[in-house]
Parts: sequence; C-alpha cells; structure tokens
Amino acid sequence: MISIDLPRGLEQHLWDVVRDDYGGDLQAAMSAFLKLHEKFGWKKQLCKDVKSIRSEVHRQGGIQTETIDEAIKRLKSSKQGKVQPVLGTAKKPKKRTAKVTAPKYVAKMELSAEREATVVELAKRFEDKCFLPSFGDIREFCQMYRIPEPASKSRASAIPRVFKFLATMEIDELQRILNNRMFSGPSRLGPIADAIRYHSPRRQPQKPIKKTT
Repeated sequence: MISIDLPRGLEQHLWDVVRDDYGGDLQAAMSAFLKLHEKFGWKKQLCKDVKSIRSEVHRQGGIQTETIDEAIKRLKSSKQGKVQPVLGTAKKPKKRTAKVTAPKYVAKMELSAEREATVVELAKRFEDKCFLPSFGDIREFCQMYRIPEPASKSRASAIPRVFKFLATMEIDELQRILNNRMFSGPSRLGPIADAIRYHSPRRQPQKPIKKTT
C-alpha cells in the first residue's frame, strides 16, 4: 500500500475527483492517471529538452534555425512512433521510367537492311498518329494478321507486339502498308478493305445448277 502525504487542499480535490468521476474506486483513478501520463507526460519533458537544445545551439552557434526545426520534428515523430529519416539520408525519389516510343523501340531492333527503312518510317508515323492512331486500329491490325491483341488497352503497350511482327512481314506487304497508308484511321478504309480481300480465301467459282426434268 502506497502512502502519500498531500497538502489538505490537494488531497480534498483528489478525493472529490475519485468520488465523482470514478465512483470512489481509487485503483481505477490511479490506473487512468498512469495511462494519461504514459500518453502525454513525454510532451512536458520534450519541451524542456527542446529549450535546452536551443539554448546550447545558440550558445555554440554555427547551426541554422531550419536544421534545428527539422531535428525537433524528427524527435516529436519518434516519440509518437513515426520515425523519420535523419537529415542527409532521405530516400531519393524513384526515377520515372522513360516512356517507350516506337522510334526508340525500333532503333534497338535488329532489322534486315531491306526492311529497316520501311519499319523506321512506320515507327515515325505511329508516333505522329498517322499509323495505327487508335487502339481500335491496333485491334483491326491484330485481327487481320491473326496476332494476339495486347492485354493493355494503350497504344504504347502495343509497340513491341506490332513492330516485332512488322519486322517479320514480307517486304511487299510492308511496302503496301506504307505506300497505301493503311491503318491510318477511319479516312483510310479503302486500303484496309483491299487488305481484307487480299488475305481472305479466294472464292471458288460456283457450278451451274442443273435443272431436273
């Protein structure tokens, strides 16, 4: 049992609080007091520490105010369980991955001499949205040449698949796409229709139907 000698006025105030707020349960009142001290008691000590640190820093000189404020913020955060990195050791921001463009992608490809100029020109047109300007055009291209569509619905994601296929395409077909400006959007549907006919099986001539007598 702990015995504490308190001034008469303070002792009376303590018993009033225990009686009114804790139903006369002194143990519950002391438990609540300890929890509050654990939660907020460090703040008073922190203020004392900050004052003493500031006094010492000003006495010695050579340290900027911003550095002091930053150190205080870190100390407060560490007291609250949110440790911040020490000055000078902050994580560097992650570098953003450079956007993939068709010309850059094609420049890294190993292309045969006879295909290189055509594929490079198609890459430039792709970048200018004069070749496969929308994902819908890319879908048409993939369906026509029976290659899988890209999972992501963006033009950039389609660059590897489209240009890898173009690098294996017959020279005549490459030239036809380039010269006829195929897959250049809704205004160039004529050449696409020609390409569909070009790739579809030829119709067999129908035999005349014999009339029965």
